[in-house]
Amino acid sequence: MTTAAVFIAGLAVVLVAVGWSFMGAVTSSNSVPVELKSTTQGLPTISSQDIGVLVHVVGGVNHPGIYQISPGSRVIDAVMAAGGIAPGASDCGINLARQVSDGEQIVISDDTACSAEKGQVHAGGALLSLNNATAEELDGLPGIGPTLAQRILEWREANGSFVDINQLNDVPGIGDKLFETLRELVSL
Repeated sequence: MTTAAVFIAGLAVVLVAVGWSFMGAVTSSNSVPVELKSTTQGLPTISSQDIGVLVHVVGGVNHPGIYQISPGSRVIDAVMAAGGIAPGASDCGINLARQVSDGEQIVISDDTACSAEKGQVHAGGALLSLNNATAEELDGLPGIGPTLAQRILEWREANGSFVDINQLNDVPGIGDKLFETLRELVSL
């Protein structure tokens, strides 16, 4: 045999040995466990009724975030889930007794000065709730007459509660200038 033939034969033996050991390592590291189990086995089934209502509580609360509360809960329940009103914050301008809607954002003012002290008041001394106001109360706002008051009620009936003050822009007849005036006088 020539030197080249011996070299090629030796190289072939080395390659076969390396390949054989590599195949053994791959086979042993990719072995499948004998018994596979679902990680969800034994967990309770959750129905859509069990999920509840998700609300996003932000601003002057101790633990802002997204909270799951029971259907039919009130704003106060969501605020308490978020750790309550933080020191230096104010619940002025928010109706704590109002029922919450799924997906709603609840904003608690970080400002201790009540909006009444800033001159942003409704005749009753507080911001007027878009979600709870009557046609007569809405009619008392500057620039809102009986027709616009009725349109606000119709929008609320068709779309559910206002979840953002900016939705007032969606009411036919409320332009940008009127909206800027009303924004300081209303709450959710």
